[in-house]
Amino acid sequence: MSNDLLRVVFFSEEGSDFGKRHFAALLDLPEVEIAAVVVSPLSHTGEQNLPPGITLRDRIRNAAWRCLHAVAGLSPKVDPAAFYMEAEVWIRGIPFLRPRRIKKRSFIQTIRELAPDVILCAGHRQIFPESLIQIPKLTAINFHPSLLPECRGRNPWFWTIVTGQQQTGVTAHHMTLGIDEGDIIIQEKVPLTGKETYMELYARLTGLSADMVPNVVALCRTGDLPSIPQRPGGSRFSDPSAADYRIDWTKPAIEIERGIRACMGQRGAITTLKGDRIYLCKADMADETGPVGQILTINERGVLAGTKDASLWIRRIRQNDQDLPANEVADDCNWQIGDRFA
Repeated sequence: MSNDLLRVVFFSEEGSDFGKRHFAALLDLPEVEIAAVVVSPLSHTGEQNLPPGITLRDRIRNAAWRCLHAVAGLSPKVDPAAFYMEAEVWIRGIPFLRPRRIKKRSFIQTIRELAPDVILCAGHRQIFPESLIQIPKLTAINFHPSLLPECRGRNPWFWTIVTGQQQTGVTAHHMTLGIDEGDIIIQEKVPLTGKETYMELYARLTGLSADMVPNVVALCRTGDLPSIPQRPGGSRFSDPSAADYRIDWTKPAIEIERGIRACMGQRGAITTLKGDRIYLCKADMADETGPVGQILTINERGVLAGTKDASLWIRRIRQNDQDLPANEVADDCNWQIGDRFA
């Protein structure tokens, strides 16, 4: 294209750090004109999708922020960490849209009238209809935090850890009706050590994906966008269910340990003991064997519990919003050798 500014409509989700980082990268590019920012509410029904284990206090806090946001409109005083994009569009005078359903004809007509050269999407959770994908002059592009075609769909950080991937990465791809199935524009690979927690992987892939924004914009401006078909196969996942956050002690130790690392984006992996809900935050595999879920040892190293094939040293437990050594929790709660997690 000519030296004209690249006109972009940016899609993300309310409160998304993944989206915020990509939006910030766009703001740094003088060759880009942001025609509008579209955020999906915390869920497209207007209610946040809260994972299992969220407390009543968490729900009240979440409801309070929604009410404050509604009262304050686009005020930049509304929690700038959670509502960074809303603050920036207010300051810069960028049109801001917050549709509950992006398939509505009225919304699609609004985007059509904005006449974007390209749609860029980072963290938007609603499925794009074909009528929306076809609007931009060049293409609609999605930034996805996995090495497609692996871990298509929701929460790839969680599933990358749970499935024991040896490498992952980030992908910018053309959007199609198939979720995360479009031809690849750019990919960056990331080797994994097998020790990454959810938050560590989230931060690493978010930064790497946002770093691709200038390259993607440059390709859009030249009109020379790669379109590499994805290889056959791959995997696809939905949001983790309640069962995915809960520990199954009949599984091998390595699978439980992965699940604990993957749940560190929430309060921790869930188990119960003596009727109390417990959130495990850190564990290491051990060679000792014993009955599944049974406490074998309690000492300064933590709490040792049996699994299907070996055992786990439980190192850290989240209790009362604090990350505590497991042996301290065991002492406070009067856990005994022979007690069994369920």
